Amino acid sequence: MSLVDKFSLLGLALTVVALTATLLQFRLARKQRNDLRKISDSMSTRYLGSFPDYLHHVVNLLDSAESSIEIIVGNPTPAYFSSKKIWVSYKQVIERKAHDDLDITIICSSEEQRKKRLLMQFPTNEDEWLNWIPKYSDILDEFLRNSNINLSGTCNSQAELLDLLIAVQNRELCNTFKIGSINLREVNSLISVQVWIVDKSQAIFAIQTQTASNSAMSYGLHTADAQFVKALRCMFALYN
Repeated sequence: MSLVDKFSLLGLALTVVALTATLLQFRLARKQRNDLRKISDSMSTRYLGSFPDYLHHVVNLLDSAESSIEIIVGNPTPAYFSSKKIWVSYKQVIERKAHDDLDITIICSSEEQRKKRLLMQFPTNEDEWLNWIPKYSDILDEFLRNSNINLSGTCNSQAELLDLLIAVQNRELCNTFKIGSINLREVNSLISVQVWIVDKSQAIFAIQTQTASNSAMSYGLHTADAQFVKALRCMFALYN
């Protein structure tokens, strides 16, 4: 074998080794990426986002329930004002599960406490009304069109808006949450941690905070940790 042939074979061998090493590195990188994805997917508690975005996850969680649903909320009609589409999905999944005879418990704040919560959610006094309206005029117009409560189709003050919101909540408490297997309780407490638990095994909870502008904001998290879910279920004993 000539020296040229030997170098050719050596070059071919080195090429094969390099390609093999590259393939192994690629497979290792893909395995590491998959492992990281599995680790992320298996985390027992994860952040879902801020209101109202995390409510999409709440709807999916409730839809997965097979035997029981447990809910603690300050506002029984989440996103009715800010995102009617999300509220309708939330309402429909609860109605469907109630007609399927699942064991459903809903605890929400009393009307007096819900008014306090709305004052936190809409921190606008009468002097600020004219500044507030332009920012939320589209949402307010949609709310007035869809609420079927204010026949005039107008809202001229903060107090009138809060009265309309309370009226909507009270209507839904009677029409939506008192059907089928739903056990509904109103409590004289300002609930700041919202909880949705399905089948006593998974939960989404939302923590409400105050922003620098003194308005309310909440953030949702999901957990499948058995001890964490058990601790959240203990909250129901606080409202008995």
